[in-house]
Parts: sequence; structure tokens; C-alpha cells
Amino acid sequence: MVTNQADLRFRPSNLEGLALPNHLDLDETANPTPDQAREWLQNVRPEHLPEAKLILEDNTSAFGLYLKACYLPDQPEDITAHFDSSYLGSYQTIDHWAEDFFELIGGQENLQRLQEENEWPQDLLTWNPEAAVKFSQSLGMVIEEDGGLFHAFMPTYIQAQIEQGNKASAALKEWEHRHHPLAQEHLPAARRLISREPHAFLAYLDRFYEGQAPEILESLEEDFDSIFVGSYANPEEWALESFDALGWSEAVEETRSKAGIPEDILNFDIDKFLEWAQDSMGFVLISRGGRIHVFQT
Repeated sequence: MVTNQADLRFRPSNLEGLALPNHLDLDETANPTPDQAREWLQNVRPEHLPEAKLILEDNTSAFGLYLKACYLPDQPEDITAHFDSSYLGSYQTIDHWAEDFFELIGGQENLQRLQEENEWPQDLLTWNPEAAVKFSQSLGMVIEEDGGLFHAFMPTYIQAQIEQGNKASAALKEWEHRHHPLAQEHLPAARRLISREPHAFLAYLDRFYEGQAPEILESLEEDFDSIFVGSYANPEEWALESFDALGWSEAVEETRSKAGIPEDILNFDIDKFLEWAQDSMGFVLISRGGRIHVFQT
């Protein structure tokens, strides 16, 4: 979560524009106080003030946390749409949030299914609300108490990660549909790898996993990491990086400088290097997803 965003404050030149409308007048004992509400609104871009005041009116105690956890870090174009997509709800107790989150991740459905499939007595298998809350926080969701309620938000970077993970899972299922199911023991690693390096991992499956008996591959993740070099915009980018990594660029520059050889006379033949790397050194270059993925076997 992005914190300490004091430098992102917006302060309109005319503070009279921050006056609360009559229907938003707050008692000095309310949460937030009028001064605190005005302080919150000073963090809002001038063009967002009308919508921000409506959000503050409808979600008074949650508004301050929204600004800190979501609005200031993200700087959205549309504050209303952004609030609606980020705000998960307000709860009287933290356990109420835990119940909602457990339902959100399919926990209750799977718990019920396990009990029915195994014919376990009702309530034999239970779940831990405290662990559910900690897990939601570990994912980046923000849950804080203010005004007597617990407010839950999902920052947009978490939403993007979830969307990316969903796309990666769909791509993995599509690969299995077109080829064959992955070995059951490889599925956890495959899900991690498809999320971490989606295009490179699919290239790996096409070239390397397809060609060997899955049962002899002890660790899918270790095998991928041991041969995956990196992903590049084009083969030339990888070649130039390799010249630096191997120390070749430095060696040529040192010799050129000592011998007084003018610049641009000595140059590596990139096509020759790519041919040598693939034919003699075991490098494999695969194009997928608009990038070149390099492996060394």
C-alpha cells in the first residue's frame, strides 16, 4: 500500500470553494468534524469537489481512509467511478468483514462442498475469521476502523493484479485445452509461473514441457528458472546485453582506447552472434506476446 502521500495534496486558491453545503453541515461532535471534513476535501482536485462532497455525505467515516489508501496514490480521472470500484463496504465488526471476504474468495462454498462430499457432521470443519482478515490484508486490501465502523477498500493496483491473475489462469487453461493437461503435481508451480512470466512460461510449455515426459520432471519451477534467461523487445536487445554481461564490450573498448582505434570501426556482428549462440551454445529464442524469450538448455 502506498502511504505518506502528503506531497500529493491539492489546495485550491479559493478556500471558500470548500464550504460545505447546508445538507452537509456537521456538528462539532460528529465524526468527522467540520474542520476534518474540510481538511479532507483540500486533498481533492478542484474538478472533483462536487462529486467528492456527495461521496463524503453518503460515506462520511469511510471518506478519509479512501483518500489515504486509494485516491491520493491513484490520482483517478473519475472520482465517483474510482470510489465505487475501490470501496468494498463498512462493517460494524471486523468479523463481519471476515465473513464477507470468506464468501468473496469462495471459502464458504468450498467448505460446504467438502462437508457434503465427505459426509462430515455439520460444523466439524470450521474457518478462522482472524486468519481471513490477515489474508485479506496480505493481498493488499485496506481495512481500518473509523467512526465506529470498519471500512474495507481494494486499491486499484490490487484489482489490476487480480485481473492479470485471472487472464493468466485463463491462458493456462487454454494451453491445456489445446495440448494436454499438466501433471497434477505441476499445477501449483504452473499457476505461479503463469502469473509471474505469462508469455515466457507459455513459450516454455510449448518448447520444453511438451517434449518430455512430465513424470520425470521433479520440479517445474526449478526447471523453468534454470533455463529461462529473460524476455526482450527483440533479439538485438538481448545480444547487446550479452556483450556487456560477458565483458566483451569492455574488452573491445579497452583495446580500442589503448591502440588509438577510432570509434565505430570495431563492431560486433549481431547476426553472427545470434547464429553462434543458438547453434553452438544451446540458446533458444522464442517469439511470443510481442517479445523474445530466451532460454539456455
